[in-house]
Amino acid sequence: MTHLLVKRSWTGNILCLVLLQVLLLIVAGTASGFPKAQGEGECSACHKLTEKEAESLLKKLGGTVKAVRQAPVPGLFELLVEKDGKQGTIYIDYAKKRLMQGIVVDLETLRTQTAFEDQSHRMAQAASVDPASLPLQNALVIGNPKGNKHLYVFIDPECPYCAKMYQELVKLEKMAPDLAIHLIIYPLPAHPGAYDKARSIVDSKNRTMLEKALAGQEIYIPGRPTGVKEVDEVIIYARRHDIVATPATVLPNGAVVTGYRDAAELKNLIEKAP
Repeated sequence: MTHLLVKRSWTGNILCLVLLQVLLLIVAGTASGFPKAQGEGECSACHKLTEKEAESLLKKLGGTVKAVRQAPVPGLFELLVEKDGKQGTIYIDYAKKRLMQGIVVDLETLRTQTAFEDQSHRMAQAASVDPASLPLQNALVIGNPKGNKHLYVFIDPECPYCAKMYQELVKLEKMAPDLAIHLIIYPLPAHPGAYDKARSIVDSKNRTMLEKALAGQEIYIPGRPTGVKEVDEVIIYARRHDIVATPATVLPNGAVVTGYRDAAELKNLIEKAP
């Protein structure tokens, strides 16, 4: 699954759970407040959450609950919430005692899943950044550094899906010779060794070192404070802009696409970006 960042976001001072924890709680069954995985129809017939009730549960956080649906994961409600002009989804368990934030990824397709597919175009408008604001000072550039088109990818050196997508970026280099691909090294807390590897990569700006890290090989780790300032700048930027997973791709128009994409799809997204 796409790796998630445990973080504090616009939802307020909440300790978010990693998706793995969510899955473990679901397996634990009803004793934890989650039902055992059964048919979705059976779950929805027994468990209800109205928009009014959901807003009451979230009163300490603020925001407006636009809709409530059964989540793709059994045992959870998915809420479409709007706050400060932005829309996003959060999850509440059937026991109505736990709130979770993150994304659900289908292991077969490696695509994100949401109960609000019909709303995705609206949420995508909020999921954007100004490319001019990106922390590119220490990014690795592959492809054509002097290209007229630019793609930006937040990548974690220990993320297996980043490693898989990196191979697609190598293909994209050949498919789009006028494209500069900026690799922004962004270690997630879920990977204990990623931070030091990120320090090493941004200090050396060495593509081979990144490739070794993505392949799970050992790389040279410099002593601190080498690379600390540079890596922390990326982490702070990502947190401020709600970039919570890797790989995360920023298109030329600033739209943020989270999760694995193959070379052909990336090329198509770039061509369609205004």
